[in-house]
Amino acid sequence: MLNSAPDPSKISPTAKLVAYWRQFSDVPYAKEVSDLIGAKELSEKILKSPTSLENMAWLAPMIEARYKSINSAIQSSGIKQIFELASGVALRGLALTSDPEVVYVETDLKGISEEKKTLVEKIRALHALEPRTNLYFETVNVLSLQELDEASRHFNPGKPIAIIHEGLMPYLSIPEKETLAKNIHTLLEKFGGVWITPDFTHKKELEKSWNRNGEMEKMIQAVGSLTERNFKDAAFENEEAIQGFCERMGFEFSVSPQIDGSYKLTSTESVSVSKNVIEDCKRDLSLWTLRVKS
Repeated sequence: MLNSAPDPSKISPTAKLVAYWRQFSDVPYAKEVSDLIGAKELSEKILKSPTSLENMAWLAPMIEARYKSINSAIQSSGIKQIFELASGVALRGLALTSDPEVVYVETDLKGISEEKKTLVEKIRALHALEPRTNLYFETVNVLSLQELDEASRHFNPGKPIAIIHEGLMPYLSIPEKETLAKNIHTLLEKFGGVWITPDFTHKKELEKSWNRNGEMEKMIQAVGSLTERNFKDAAFENEEAIQGFCERMGFEFSVSPQIDGSYKLTSTESVSVSKNVIEDCKRDLSLWTLRVKS
């Protein structure tokens, strides 16, 4: 990270919050991960109240949609080399490498990367899964091109890569977002391929989520205190600002709904969420697919 930025490792515990809500879906291994890491207890500790979790059930379908829309986009791209940045404790890599043609590289900061390896071994034992020789774990600061380049050594340089991440960019300042985009641009120039992410959000989108109920505001304050990051200050002003950023960084892009009918949203069967929230998600949640300008 930039020298003046807060310690990036302070962001890592927020992966446990996401893991708690992900467990209500049929995302592979999500329930086991939540149980193994004690996501409920850790989330209550971060938020300082179990009622906060109970009143924010609408986050479950949002997190499920984010995860599944990325998977759908990867499948549509036909790309078999996947580079996941700041992967947290989601086990997408373990799930997708059941296909032996896939090469999957997961990256995160040292502490959570080591925890991920342990989790994968426990899940493999629970499900009697064979070792995955096509799944790699690398300790990487996403703002270090050198570390990203070193982690990309597992890929065939003659084939394209899909660079993915979810929930990373909201924590980054605009200068940090620029560094990340430059690094991704360099990698895609080298390999070819796409950048897939739901992370391009702007202030009006954030404010709409925060205003859904008072518990969201409490969570934002708790996460801000934990990470020393301010979501609103780091957000783009509006969608035009996002588009200008992408063009300035040398990308062409397309934007599609995260909830597009290509998968089933299952968490709505496990948690109580109003139809209005689901309609909001269908209308407001977007997935961005970017390529280096030709």
